[in-house]
Amino acid sequence: MFHLNQEHGINIQLTDNCTVATRTESFSNALVFSQRPLQEGEVFMIEITDSKDGWSGNLRCGITLHNPEEITIPQYLLPDLSRLGKSCVFSIRPSTSDPFNNLEATNQNNQNSSINNEVHLKYFDSVGRSEKATHSIHPKLLVNHNFKDLKPCDTGSRIGFFISPGRELFFIINGIQYGPCAGQIPINGPVYAALDLYGMTSQIKIVNCNVPSLLTSGMQAARVSFDRKCITEQNLPRDLKRDLLNTYKTPATQSTQTETASEENEQITEVQQDPHSTSVIFF
Repeated sequence: MFHLNQEHGINIQLTDNCTVATRTESFSNALVFSQRPLQEGEVFMIEITDSKDGWSGNLRCGITLHNPEEITIPQYLLPDLSRLGKSCVFSIRPSTSDPFNNLEATNQNNQNSSINNEVHLKYFDSVGRSEKATHSIHPKLLVNHNFKDLKPCDTGSRIGFFISPGRELFFIINGIQYGPCAGQIPINGPVYAALDLYGMTSQIKIVNCNVPSLLTSGMQAARVSFDRKCITEQNLPRDLKRDLLNTYKTPATQSTQTETASEENEQITEVQQDPHSTSVIFF
């Protein structure tokens, strides 16, 4: 699960176990970050839960290689955080066909070439549904169905982003995947989500929506439902049995682990040779 970092802008108040951020005054000093780095393929998603009229501009968001606990939190995401380099951030605008305002980011790239050395931004005339559907979020979580005909900056809008295995940045806005919006994202350091509750965007909440893989879910179900001895006695494929048994391992000395692995391999061989063993089926 994701939470928001305790290091944030001075006009931000965190509530609901650090999953809701509210800008309490002004239109600036409202930066928030993910509490931990993003994992590859993991979607960081938020929902805009409140907006204030009378301001100009909207939510700004993206990624940064800066640990928020190790920097002085800047006043703005754009241009302040961009000037620090190692960041890729976008202004979100109320256009479904092209929700990214790249002008500000482009200007900052021209002023600070170090950004190009760290994160390669891709600009395009039109942004649309990506052919690379690489996320694993349940479709019902992509859109807040209590709202209709949402634009990207409206209250109820859900905005997420993730880093693909190819180290490219993709966005998902109200069920539509956009991108890649950036590429060549470095792999030699943690990547944090960064957001600026700027202008009319005054409150957001995290939507924890990542779906574990079928293999991970199966492993977790096996550990809850069956003890180690039961798994050992089943007539399962060797690799599957090894992975299942590994989920039961507790910290031990290397020698103990080696002895245990040797015993398990012998047991696996014996079980595989027994045609009358029963199998465990996971759904």
